[in-house]
Amino acid sequence: MKGLLSLLRRPFTWQKLPRPTAIGWLLMLLFALHVIVWQTQVTNIRPRLDVVPPAPAAWELRAASFGDEQLAFRSRVLELQSFGDTGGRATPLSEYDYAELVRWFEALDKLDPKARVVPTMAAFLYGQSSDDAQVRQIVGYLRRRGAADPQREYRWTAQASMMAAHRLQDPAFAMEILGDLKQADMARLPAWVRLLPAFLHARVGEREAAADLLRAILATSKNLPESEKRYLESQIKQLSAPAAAAGSHDKAKPKP
Repeated sequence: MKGLLSLLRRPFTWQKLPRPTAIGWLLMLLFALHVIVWQTQVTNIRPRLDVVPPAPAAWELRAASFGDEQLAFRSRVLELQSFGDTGGRATPLSEYDYAELVRWFEALDKLDPKARVVPTMAAFLYGQSSDDAQVRQIVGYLRRRGAADPQREYRWTAQASMMAAHRLQDPAFAMEILGDLKQADMARLPAWVRLLPAFLHARVGEREAAADLLRAILATSKNLPESEKRYLESQIKQLSAPAAAAGSHDKAKPKP
């Protein structure tokens, strides 16, 4: 112990450090070369990350929240928003597993059934795919979300119907989706929602059915503003008139 203390009391000077020998210099050079070679080999290696990781069950999300379900919900929503765009990569929607995405949507809906951020993300982010099969899965999710509470979640039923009509070009499927709204009190729904079936009927050429729906809306809506009443009346008049034949507009004949 006394020897150790005496050693510690000695003044330290750099001159007393041993200088590296030729072997020491060689070892340092080899180590530097090893670092350079290793760095050049791993520069282009990227971790293999799943675009859409496996969706957890709702009970797993609750267990991982440690009692703060809102914190878990919001952090997972941020994660959902960034799928495929982490680690310096950008993934096209065509490479996403939409079946797994839908499982994520439904698990997060169980964590917070009233939040609208998940169906909004589904419709306006992941719903922008150009693949009809992927769009159909989004439409199915939105339809189920709306059917769970038609009176409160009518907007998702309407969104699913519009995507079916315009993105999938399937008016019959769109009309079938709107049929889910029959479970709600139609009189309490916004006028634009009640107008959707009429517009779909008109789109497929069922003009009289569309006019009948508009007449029913006009007759049962007591608090419509005058501007909306005039709009409905003009649409009814237009739909009730005979369809104009193509090329019916007279053109001025050129002078001889």
